[in-house]
Amino acid sequence: MRAKFVNESLDRFALLDNDFLAENVLNEKLDINTIANKSKKLGVLASMFLMFAVGKAPELQSKLPSKDKLENSPLMINMAEEDHLSRDDVFNGFEDILNLYKPKEEKRIMSVADEGFIDSVNDIQPGRLDSTNIERYDKFDNEILSAVDTLNAKGEDANADFIKAIMLIETGMNPVKNKWGFEGFPQTKQWLIDAVNKKYDTKFTLKGIYNAYEAAQFIHYFVKMIEKNGNVDSLEDVIIAYNWGTGNLGKWKRGEKDLPLQSSNYVKFLNAMQTYFVS
Repeated sequence: MRAKFVNESLDRFALLDNDFLAENVLNEKLDINTIANKSKKLGVLASMFLMFAVGKAPELQSKLPSKDKLENSPLMINMAEEDHLSRDDVFNGFEDILNLYKPKEEKRIMSVADEGFIDSVNDIQPGRLDSTNIERYDKFDNEILSAVDTLNAKGEDANADFIKAIMLIETGMNPVKNKWGFEGFPQTKQWLIDAVNKKYDTKFTLKGIYNAYEAAQFIHYFVKMIEKNGNVDSLEDVIIAYNWGTGNLGKWKRGEKDLPLQSSNYVKFLNAMQTYFVS
């Protein structure tokens, strides 16, 4: 009985425009799957989408394509070709199309998922990064960005990309205590934390540096302290000093010591990652 009613309804609606028909589908007054004609179904879906989009994101109204252009959209055509579209299918499809017209959020920090990132690092040391761990590598971006916002609100000049690079190089975003006793995201020790706290009147703790938000701020201040050393003239010097110490950096620059392989690789890692820095 219901099918007969729907078909009779469609016969009556056939004389009306697709917007009227689409509105009735949106209001669940009839089933879009009963529209056998694919061209008509596509037109109804396009009209439905425009109604949906204006209701969901009215600020995008001027950016939406015309109904005719929507009918040529591959996503819309794929929907129209489906024989059994559920209400969820329709609205999920509309969300996908709407996302194409939403302004992209400004990228504020590099991502290990960026094309070529992992290969550029693994060319230096095979296996250093694992493509199956991308989610972990980018997991703490929001905490790093929040830390940078906090620092910059205090008048600091913190760089999220550089801080993340340090964390990636030191821990691969897996903060543990290593065999030499260095800990947390920064891979540091209590005496270094004490030195930073004394110089900048901060309150970092050994426990806190296992938290990405706290660790990011500590790294900023620790790097700031390194930069004040007379042996440091460049970002490469900073990363060498971070890994090997400012004293050893000075001896290397005076030709008194050879640069260790690990420090040399740190410089190469940083240079590779800088290609992907956003700021």
